[in-house]
Amino acid sequence: MDPNSESVLRVFLHRSRQVIEKPTLKEKLTAIAQAIVEAGLFRRVAVQLYAESYGEKLFGWAGITAEEEQWLETHDTLGPDEYERVRRYGVDLGNLYFVPHDRIWMVLGDPDSFLLSSQVEWQGPGYWHPDDMLYAPLLASDNTTMGNVTADDPPDHRLPTEHTAALLTPFLAIASILVEQSLDRRRDTLTSCFNGPFFRDEMATLEASGNLRGVLFLDMDNLKMVNDSQGHAAGDRLIQDTAHGLGQIVQQVLGRSMPVFRLHGDEFAVLLRSGSPPLDRMLPELRTLRDAYLPNISIGGAEYQLGMSLAELTRLAEQSMYQDKWTRKGLWPQ
Repeated sequence: MDPNSESVLRVFLHRSRQVIEKPTLKEKLTAIAQAIVEAGLFRRVAVQLYAESYGEKLFGWAGITAEEEQWLETHDTLGPDEYERVRRYGVDLGNLYFVPHDRIWMVLGDPDSFLLSSQVEWQGPGYWHPDDMLYAPLLASDNTTMGNVTADDPPDHRLPTEHTAALLTPFLAIASILVEQSLDRRRDTLTSCFNGPFFRDEMATLEASGNLRGVLFLDMDNLKMVNDSQGHAAGDRLIQDTAHGLGQIVQQVLGRSMPVFRLHGDEFAVLLRSGSPPLDRMLPELRTLRDAYLPNISIGGAEYQLGMSLAELTRLAEQSMYQDKWTRKGLWPQ
């Protein structure tokens, strides 16, 4: 092991306990980014979790300006789709990818979506360019992508190698483990949807930030009949298939992936954020897709109004869902 490797390992061992003891996941991610910078691997680092995986976009960073922090908080940045392009156009270094400046727009498409852009002076071929990017996915144990680490501006200005990847590996590993542990506390074990407690927390967070547009309630019909006639194993499979199908039809209507929450038993929900289509346009489209692909689901929703309590919002959404259920059964008064 060369001295550089030894110094990196010392930083990792020294900082890993501090990372674990941080009270919030955002603080843990920030501490990991700071440790990478302290280890002398890169001067600028950002750790991002995808909203699709975690329920919210979450960042930790080190070495960037206050203006760049604000930009990260308010703009769309690298997401799951970009990972596939990184794999296609980047240089595979083992557990991470180097994207050269002459391929960066193949990955990002829009120059304004560039995550970290340094002021480093390019010294020519073989040296770091201001528009180069190092990208490492944060992978769960089932190999799904939860987020990424992007890094910029190596102190020696040299391009990264497989040795660079090896030095970064322990930092990426602890980040992935901590994120997955946090996700596990938010997830329903049967469906991998987000769970009821996180639904309530996230709804309150969206309301407080002014980003709550509304809520969809979705309820399975006749699950008890399946459990009684075919057994609970068949009922569980139906719940899993329904959860997967709900995610697909919601994505088709909204044009983007949205977290699905399993509240309890056979009841699901989707939180609508600012920018979502109006409910009077969304519900008919969802119900049309439901009739084609998920006929055992009743769907309702309500839009948030300023001053409305969250209890009232959920009551109205549930009432809308039951109206849909009873109308389809011919029990709702015309």
